[in-house]
Amino acid sequence: MKIIFYYFSTYLGGQQHQILNLSRCFCKLGHEVKWIYEEKGDVLNEFNKYGESINVPINKGFLN
Repeated sequence: MKIIFYYFSTYLGGQQHQILNLSRCFCKLGHEVKWIYEEKGDVLNEFNKYGESINVPINKGFLN
């Protein structure tokens, strides 16, 4: 099964830490994990141990 997680940022927080723990289990069971994020943070290296990370840059001009 392919599992995709989306997080705005990959900075360490409780939710990111919990999902990281789940992804470890998913990988052990043979599932494919992908991470979609907008802002690079300190947990990205950990995410990359258990799946592919995909950066989706936001258009800050669009938000103004």
